[in-house]
Amino acid sequence: MSDAEAYYEIAMERAQAGDMATAVELFRHASDGGHGPAAFLLGSILKDGGQYAEAERHYRRALAVGLPPEPPGLVEECEVSMGFIRSKLGDPAAAEQFYRSAAARGHVVAAFNLGNLLARTGREAEAEKVWRQAAAAGSPDAAMNLAEMVGDRGDLIEAERLLRQAVDGGLTDAITNLANIRLQRGDPYEAMALWRKAVAAGDHNAIFNLGIVLMMVGELDEAETTLRQAEAAGHTEATQHLERLAAARRRRQ
Repeated sequence: MSDAEAYYEIAMERAQAGDMATAVELFRHASDGGHGPAAFLLGSILKDGGQYAEAERHYRRALAVGLPPEPPGLVEECEVSMGFIRSKLGDPAAAEQFYRSAAARGHVVAAFNLGNLLARTGREAEAEKVWRQAAAAGSPDAAMNLAEMVGDRGDLIEAERLLRQAVDGGLTDAITNLANIRLQRGDPYEAMALWRKAVAAGDHNAIFNLGIVLMMVGELDEAETTLRQAEAAGHTEATQHLERLAAARRRRQ
């Protein structure tokens, strides 16, 4: 067993025991000795801690010395992390290269990140193509971004389809967007059901929207209760709608 492998194995034991400070130092010794998995793990720990420059050095070493085929996808994960770091450090061109490399081998998160980078740099048509590929591969985040893009073009039908995919994929942020589209397409009752789901998922902004749609369908008692919750949560517009609700009640008398 090489010294680097020995350092790596002891580092894994210390990490599993919760002694990360010792593990990091041992991973560093293993990485400096040319151990690819140690370099990858150390890079990940440093990246998560915001130490991007040193993380990059170890990620580059991992790619240079090679990573094992098992578990699968380590090279792609390394490239995605390098893309993230280069983007954080103000080098979008290098970030794009890393994302493209990983995306070309089927890494869905890399494709999603590449689409984001392309959109930020004004290449919307290519971003749309990349997001479509990522959405087709099962990325709810790509589906949501794509829904916003096509919705801005006025294609609410496709935007709704994509948002349903995002919601089905577990992306709770997409629920409110889907509710908005259902309301735009004339279905306040499904919008109401979706906003209830969003509230249950912890989206406090959805409380206000739910109150508004309850007013629209004439459920004034529940609308008042919901808008008061929104007001208590700091939604200043809720106060105005509560005044309108009181006026609506007076008209009914």
